Amino acid sequence: MNGRITIRVFYAGWDAKTLIYLLNDSRIQVIGVGRIETLTEYSCWPPDVLLAIGYRLYALNPRLRITALVPLLQRLCSERWRRHIEYFDGVLRNRIPIVGMESAQATTNWLKDNNADILLINAGELIPEQIYKAPKFGSINIHPSQLPRHRGALPTLWTLKNADATSAVTYHLLDRNADTGDILKQIQFDVSADDTWQNLEEKIDNIVRKTLVETIVEWVDGRTVPRKQDPAHATKTAKFDNYREIDLDEESAKEIAAKIQYYAHWSPSTPCYFRFGRLAASVFDAQIPDSLGDSAVSTPGKISRCGRRLLLQTKVGKLSVNPLAGMSAVAGGCLILKYLASDP
Repeated sequence: MNGRITIRVFYAGWDAKTLIYLLNDSRIQVIGVGRIETLTEYSCWPPDVLLAIGYRLYALNPRLRITALVPLLQRLCSERWRRHIEYFDGVLRNRIPIVGMESAQATTNWLKDNNADILLINAGELIPEQIYKAPKFGSINIHPSQLPRHRGALPTLWTLKNADATSAVTYHLLDRNADTGDILKQIQFDVSADDTWQNLEEKIDNIVRKTLVETIVEWVDGRTVPRKQDPAHATKTAKFDNYREIDLDEESAKEIAAKIQYYAHWSPSTPCYFRFGRLAASVFDAQIPDSLGDSAVSTPGKISRCGRRLLLQTKVGKLSVNPLAGMSAVAGGCLILKYLASDP
């Protein structure tokens, strides 16, 4: 590595596995992580709240010895929060500072004062220019699509939405716009018609595990020549918040089920929702039924019943939901009333 002992990396992202891959390689020193604001924004379950308090206290004072919290919380936290445990454990055991990134100037100063070599991004937020230019070797983003295709948020869902035959993990440098920077490395993989977002996440994670550190090392060592993206082949996804709204007229059952499950997993505080007039009614779970009590194709939005579940006709296929579970009381109540008011 041209005489270098370690590469000093600041990690901004909430994926625990990415952090662990960095920590497990002796060529990398994780000097700090960006604070995850959403870690304290949802859940009233006491163990979850305890994790949030511990996270906040450690962020204020990394000298606090609260590592013993992790084994206890791992058993008691809600399922949605357990993915944060491995992340928090890695931060605590390695005494890694948690840095708030709300102030661009303060973050820039921190990166320069701590001699950051690389800022590694694995999140959807745009990073101010003065921050991504602060590290010695710039900033690298991990984007799970075959850039310039599917620039923006939720590229995994867009891969499924468009029935793409291939996708990729793309490592690229940051610039002023979302996902438009020069590409350092792009690893392609096949996508089958049967793939779900979970399958794609597994494929993506497997590639990141094998290629992340090597990509960073090759860039710092000067062995990588970045290549420009071709804007003629660029496509964009929807904005994160806008795509939460469910449109039975324009979306297929497979697409809707995928995004409901995806948001519920990665962003429980901002789930997908149905729109009833001015009312946004949250939905946390939906399925594609294996068999239908009413197999007839009808107008999108038509509601039928199969056992205790309601079947919603979409643009293509039917979506199965439980109005008494897997959605807010408001959403369930509105769907039941709409079903009762519909024609037999």
